[in-house]
Amino acid sequence: MKRLLLIILTTFVFSAGAYSQVSDSERLGMALDYFQSGKYHEAMLILSELDQNYNLNPRFKAYLGVCYFYEWNYEKACFHLDSLMKKLEVFAPAERAVYYYADAESHFNLKEYEKAIPMYEQMLLVCQDNEKPETLYRLGFCYMFIEEWQNALDNFDSALSYYRRFRNSVDQQSRITQIEKMINGCKEKIEANKPKNINQIITLNGNKPDKTATQIVFDEKKISMQWNDSTTMSNDLINSIVNIFNEDEIATAKISSVSGLFSNLLTIDGINKGDKLAIYDIKGTLKKEAIANGTNFQFDISSFNTGIYLLKINNHIIKFTIK
Repeated sequence: MKRLLLIILTTFVFSAGAYSQVSDSERLGMALDYFQSGKYHEAMLILSELDQNYNLNPRFKAYLGVCYFYEWNYEKACFHLDSLMKKLEVFAPAERAVYYYADAESHFNLKEYEKAIPMYEQMLLVCQDNEKPETLYRLGFCYMFIEEWQNALDNFDSALSYYRRFRNSVDQQSRITQIEKMINGCKEKIEANKPKNINQIITLNGNKPDKTATQIVFDEKKISMQWNDSTTMSNDLINSIVNIFNEDEIATAKISSVSGLFSNLLTIDGINKGDKLAIYDIKGTLKKEAIANGTNFQFDISSFNTGIYLLKINNHIIKFTIK
């Protein structure tokens, strides 16, 4: 046992002595070999020590930043790479693409999307065409996370085009499908964020409302409504109108009436995409409902009986008559 221990200690001493005799230039060569073979942890340990001792040149510092990226130490990767980008512009495009990618991905994983964007955009200028689909895909997400929907849409559109051209393999079909869904989602966000023209006049078959309610009066026995032409309505219809509104809508409710007789098609103009539309009869029974898909909409009312009906558009009710 003592002899075995002596052999182990002797071996350790000689190994340590051999390592101490390795020059720093040789250690740098070892680090570069590790880096080239993808052994980033080993390369990182040597490069970080050499950088402390010698302040390595920009290329070797960039290698160290890439090592930190592959070791998931994104803060240190960004610390090293961010400060180097101007100094790396003299290097070949393919090499610079690696540094831009590592820096962009590090910021992305830190959720620093606004810092990742310029790195991805620089990468697009120097990377190969088959690398652009993924870069554009990541840019789309960066803009999506900061809610710049048009920029997100533009990049997802470009990513889809590049995937179909350069990566349209079987294993990439799920990614292509995902991008198509992201494009549709961005379009919905853009449409939803468009300013709505709340002052636009709504018309039914080209007819503008000619009467507007100015006051609803509640007393113990009945509900009455006063129009802007000084007339008053206090019948079952006003009860139906009030019951159609929910509690949140009644305070801001708008009630109007349009003259004329309607049949077959009811064409509504002056609305916004996403508006909730519904038609009720005089008793307050829901007859039809829909969501507006543009600034106008048509209801088929050819099967409706003659009588008074109520068209509800969000918190606005318009009384009209079907002949």
